[in-house]
Amino acid sequence: MFRENYAIKKEWIEYAFKKFDLDRFFKYKLISADAGRRKPDKRVFQMFLKSIGGTPEKCIFIDDKDDNLKVASALGIDTIRFFPKNFFNKHFRRSEVKSFDELEIKLKILYSV
Repeated sequence: MFRENYAIKKEWIEYAFKKFDLDRFFKYKLISADAGRRKPDKRVFQMFLKSIGGTPEKCIFIDDKDDNLKVASALGIDTIRFFPKNFFNKHFRRSEVKSFDELEIKLKILYSV
């Protein structure tokens, strides 16, 4: 099950990055299953930071799940909640976007790209 979901998610993420030219915003990206772990395991984030020699303050994590965002935020990583459906959760959010167009605008605003 994990492998099947991983393949679908990885394919979708790669498609989205290509279709919306998202690579222009990121120097590095990581799909959690490529790290051999599942979010919200903090080791996913720690392994990524170590692999790029980066600091949390220079990273951003985009996800649709509160638990995953909370872990990244606790490690000092900026977060954006992405959910294209009409779903709203006031419990936790750094930023929220509902489309790739909104994501582009938010990234430009936050990181002066």
